[in-house]
Amino acid sequence: MAYENKKYDFFISYRRANNGTMCGNYIHGLLNGYSVFFDIYGSITEGLFETQIRNALQNTERFILIVTGGAFDRPEILGRHDWYYEEIDLAIKYVGLNRITPIIFDGGSLTEDELPPSLKNRGLCGCQSIKFVAQYVKYFPNLLYDHFGLNTTSITNTMRNAAPSAEQLYDDRETNTSIVVPKSFTLEQPYPFKMIFVQGGTFQMGSNDYDDEKPIHSVTLPDFYIGETQVTQGLWKAVMGDNPSYFDKKGDNYPVECVSWDKIVNEFLPELNRITKKNFRLPTEAEWEYAARGGNNSKGYKYSGSNNVKDVAVYDEVSYDLGKKDSNYGTHAVKSLSSNELGIYDMSGNVWEWCQDWYGKYNEQDEQDPQGPSSGSSRVLRGGSWSYYAYNCRVSSRNLSNPDDRYDGYGLRLALPFPS
Repeated sequence: MAYENKKYDFFISYRRANNGTMCGNYIHGLLNGYSVFFDIYGSITEGLFETQIRNALQNTERFILIVTGGAFDRPEILGRHDWYYEEIDLAIKYVGLNRITPIIFDGGSLTEDELPPSLKNRGLCGCQSIKFVAQYVKYFPNLLYDHFGLNTTSITNTMRNAAPSAEQLYDDRETNTSIVVPKSFTLEQPYPFKMIFVQGGTFQMGSNDYDDEKPIHSVTLPDFYIGETQVTQGLWKAVMGDNPSYFDKKGDNYPVECVSWDKIVNEFLPELNRITKKNFRLPTEAEWEYAARGGNNSKGYKYSGSNNVKDVAVYDEVSYDLGKKDSNYGTHAVKSLSSNELGIYDMSGNVWEWCQDWYGKYNEQDEQDPQGPSSGSSRVLRGGSWSYYAYNCRVSSRNLSNPDDRYDGYGLRLALPFPS
């Protein structure tokens, strides 16, 4: 990857609150002419966010820590990324304390009592810091350059950004500046569809309800994207030029079905990626369950978005038992019912969704981004369908089928690495 061996003179770490973004931007402008890793200026371009952060910190000369008011107020939450804390931790390991410079802005402070448990007593407070005082802002650039021993002839004035005012420094609202657009996005071509950003984290996968869902085990995943809806007939037709669905007369906004794992992976996804210039794939089983549970926003529902299956799922009582003469027989249009906590629809019911993994027993040990067994005879399906019972629509329910099987209850949902 292009980022793996790139060298940086400086890495700027900041908290996106109390105008930490503005302060980081100001420092970035003062260092114009040097190689600076600062994520809002496109330093991250491809690959996993965590991997690029790690690579950048292993290849930087200096680590600048922006300390604004309340920067250390957030508690650490098990299984949830706090990149400000994690970048500091990695900087201590890779950059070294003697090359870490905290820049403390008005309202900010750095003491052992303020640090989260993971950073206490590790020497961070002993690093030589620089103090920014809004009242004496005109002196600050030279103070910064003297601290780093910079040759000011290498610094250009074309990108100098305005210094934060005293009023701005004491504004405690969180800024909305994104890191490489970590949010949902919609592609209009070849047919409109939306991808939902799922922040990585740790969750308990599986259940004790059925043997194939045991044992419950801890799984940690990085950030990723997943489809807001199941792939529709409209999208499939736009990519493949045909419609294999049994319910092909219902409309473009109904889920495509009668598609096999083999057809999806060997024909549909390569063509979609050729058109979009992206790297769409099927979700892993772990990604699917994490997203179905609501990710870091999970409320612990039995089904994806509710404990009442009828709120979120098209299943046999809603569809199959109505009889073939009823217009509701079979699949329903995507987004017909309520979404889950992440704004994702139909992860319970409508059509089973193929996953990337071979089917196999769960691992009892904690896992990092599991990809499933290395081989097998059947692929995983998740979510239940219009012709199955409610218990199949539970977020932990599992199904399996031969990769070349195609039925009117088999569909798919897209996944995409982050950043895309």
